[in-house]
Amino acid sequence: MRHELGAAAVTRADANLVRETTGYAIGGVPPFGHVTRTRVLADRGLLDHDVVRIAAAGVMVVGIGLMLQAG
Repeated sequence: MRHELGAAAVTRADANLVRETTGYAIGGVPPFGHVTRTRVLADRGLLDHDVVRIAAAGVMVVGIGLMLQAG
């Protein structure tokens, strides 16, 4: 990940930073709709699927399917 970002170091965000940055608690953070402009990274393996469904904490609450393309 450091290489992809061009960063010297990468650390895991704590719960307070996650909520402050995204507006959501860990386990319920969607890939979009954050309260601040946030760079979102995803595993390239997701591109192997026609549609990727997102859910909070493993529970499909709202049926949202994302169609991804490499950028």
